[in-house]
Amino acid sequence: MIRRSIEESALLPCFRGVLSLLLVGALVFGKAVAAPLPVGNSEFSFADPRSNPGKPLTVWCYKPVSATRDSRVVFVMTGVKRNADEYRDNWARHADKHGFVLVVPQFPFSDYSNDDYTFGGVTQGDPTKWGFRTVDNLFDEIKRRDGLAANSYAIYGHSAGAQFVHRMMLFMGDSARFDTAIAANAGWYSMPVYDSTGPFKFPLALDARVVPEVVMRRQFAKPMFIMLGDQDTDTRHKHLNRSAPAMAQG
Repeated sequence: MIRRSIEESALLPCFRGVLSLLLVGALVFGKAVAAPLPVGNSEFSFADPRSNPGKPLTVWCYKPVSATRDSRVVFVMTGVKRNADEYRDNWARHADKHGFVLVVPQFPFSDYSNDDYTFGGVTQGDPTKWGFRTVDNLFDEIKRRDGLAANSYAIYGHSAGAQFVHRMMLFMGDSARFDTAIAANAGWYSMPVYDSTGPFKFPLALDARVVPEVVMRRQFAKPMFIMLGDQDTDTRHKHLNRSAPAMAQG
C-alpha cells in the first residue's frame, strides 16, 4: 500500500504536466471545445472569429428536455428594443412543444446602430462583416457545441428583426443557411427590384453587383412568410419610418 502511494504521488506531477500541455495546446491552436448547451435557459457570449470578433453578441438560448442530435434550430431576431432575454422566455414554450433548440442573438447598441441591425450591415460594404454572416457563423457554433446534425435553420424576426430577416433573404443570396424565413411586422422593406432611378435605391432595392439576378431567383425559391398584425396600424408610432421611400410603400 505504501509503495503504491509512493508510485501514485510520483506520477501525479506527470499527469499535471500532461494536462497543462493539453490546455495550452487547446488555447494555442484554438481547439478548446465549449460546453454543450444545458437543458433549459442559458446564455453565452459569441465573438464571431470569422466576421466581427471585436463585437461580441450575448446569445440567449433554450433547449428543451426532448432535444436530440436531430433537433431543429430556430433563430429569433428581436425588435427595436433588442430585449433578447424576453423573446427567449416568450418562445420557450414553443421550443418545448416542438422540440427545437431556440437561439436569440442580442446585437448590442454599443456596436450596432439601428441601421447596422435592421440592414444587417450591408451599408458597411464588406460582406464578411455583415450581421447576416454572423448569424450563419453562430449557427455553426451552436451545431458544434451540441453536435447537431442540422444543415440549415429557420429564422423569425419581429419588427426591426423582420427588417433584418427579409434583408438577409434579399442580400445574402443563396449562401445563407436558413431554409425557412418569417418576417413579422416590419415597419418598411427593401424592395426586390433592380431600380436605380426610382425612389428605391440600394439598400432599399437590389443591386446586381451585390446580388445578381440568378442568385436572387435561387434565394426566392426558399420558403419565406410575411406576417402582418391587423392591429398594427398606428401611423404616428414613434418608430415608424416616414422617409420618402418608406412612405412610397404605402
